[in-house]
Amino acid sequence: MNKSYVTRISFSIFVLFVLAFLASNATAYQTYSDCAICHGSFTSPTYSSLAAAKAASPAWRGNLHDVHRYSPTQNTPGMLNLNCDACHFGTSRTPVYTSQSNGTAPFNLSCSGCHDGPGLRAHHVNSRGDTTCYDCHMGDPTPDPENVLRPVYAATFGTTSGTTQVNDPCNPAAAGFEGRLADATGIGLDNDGNLLYDLDDPACKPAAAVLSVSPTTLAFGNQTAGATSATKTVTISNTGTATLTVSSITNGNTTDFVLTAPATPFNVAAAASQTFTLAFKPATTGAKTATVSIASNGGSGSVSATGTGVAPQLSVSPTTLSFGNQPTGTTSAGQTVTISNTGTATLNVTSIASSSADFKISPTTVSPIAAGGTAALSVTFAPVTAGAKSATMNITSDGGSASVSATGTGTQPTVTVPNVVGMAQAAATTAITGMGLKVGT
Repeated sequence: MNKSYVTRISFSIFVLFVLAFLASNATAYQTYSDCAICHGSFTSPTYSSLAAAKAASPAWRGNLHDVHRYSPTQNTPGMLNLNCDACHFGTSRTPVYTSQSNGTAPFNLSCSGCHDGPGLRAHHVNSRGDTTCYDCHMGDPTPDPENVLRPVYAATFGTTSGTTQVNDPCNPAAAGFEGRLADATGIGLDNDGNLLYDLDDPACKPAAAVLSVSPTTLAFGNQTAGATSATKTVTISNTGTATLTVSSITNGNTTDFVLTAPATPFNVAAAASQTFTLAFKPATTGAKTATVSIASNGGSGSVSATGTGVAPQLSVSPTTLSFGNQPTGTTSAGQTVTISNTGTATLNVTSIASSSADFKISPTTVSPIAAGGTAALSVTFAPVTAGAKSATMNITSDGGSASVSATGTGTQPTVTVPNVVGMAQAAATTAITGMGLKVGT
C-alpha cells in the first residue's frame, strides 16, 4: 500500500468525521445565513431599505447585531451585556444556530430562547412569503401564543451570565429590553410569528369572557292551542378567555312559550358551553312571538321565537231534518249532513250518535278532517210504530260539539177489502139479463 493512497484514505475519513459532526448540529432550521435579505448586514449601521421587517417593526431600526449584543447602558442600548455565547455556538462564531449556543441555561437556546423556533419560522413565512421549508416540514410544532413565555423571558435581570431579562412580549411597559432601544416604540417580540406585537396581537388581549348564543331565532310553526310543542335547544358558549357568568335568562312571553333553563347565576368556563330549551304552548290561536334575553359579564344576547296557535273548529249543516210521513217498518231515503272543519288545525271527531232508534245515522266514525275539509253523514227515518217521531244527532270533537234535530211521522199501511156481496149481485144481474128475464125489485 503506497503512502499517497493511505493519505487519501485518512483524509476521506477525516472529511467524513467532520461532515458527521456538522450533520449532527446543522439539522433543518438550525442555522441561518441569509438574514441580510430582510435585516441587512448584522454589522451594518442600518437595515436594508427593502427589509419587510423594517416596515412591520419600525422599532428595530439600527444595528440588529449590536441591539442584541450591547448592554443596557450602551448606546445603542442592548440586551445581552456582551454575552456572545447566548447566540453563538463554537469558537468560530459561524455558523450561528437558531436553537443552541454556548451560553449558560437559560441562555443556551440561541434565537429560540427568546423567539421560539416555530414562531420564528412562522414570522419568516409571514414577512417574506417563504413556503419552501413548510412544504416539507408541515409537522413542525405550532408556534406558541404571544402570551406564552419562552425560556429566556424568565431570566432574572442582571443574572450571572451578564444578560438582561427579556420582556413579556405582551407587556410593552415591563422592565427589560423594551425601552432600551434608541427608538423603541413599545413593540415587543413576535412569539407566534403573525407579525402582530404586544396588545395588537389577539393572544395578548386581557382575559375576558365573551358570550355567544346559537341559534338566535327559533321558528315553531303551527301548534294546537293549549298543547305543548317539542322543545328547541339554545346553546350559550363562552368564546372568550375568562369565566363567563350568566346573570339572567328571561322569557318575554310566558303566556305562550315555556323556558327551561339552569338557575342563574351560573358560570361557563372559557371554550365551554351551556344549554337551555324553549317550547311553544299557545294559549290562544294566532301568531305569537317571544324574546329570550341573556345577560352576562361577557355581553348580552337574545333569541327571538315565533309560532302560530291553531285550533280545529266543528261546523255542521243542516242542523234540522224533516222526513214527513213514513210507513212503519220501512226506511226513508237518506238525507245528508255535512261536517266541516272551519278551524286552522286538524279536527278529530270523537262521537256520532242518534238519540232515537227511529233515526239512523251513518257512518258513526270519520277520519280526522284537515283544516278546511269536510265529511258527509247520511240520516234515514225508519219508524217502528206510528206517530210523530223526533231525534237529536249529537256530534262531538276536539273542535267543539254540534247537534242536528230530525222529525218525522210513522203511519200505518192502508188495507183494501173487496165488496163480495156487491160483486155477487152484479154477476147475478148480468146472468138473468142474458136469459131475457127482467130483474125486478
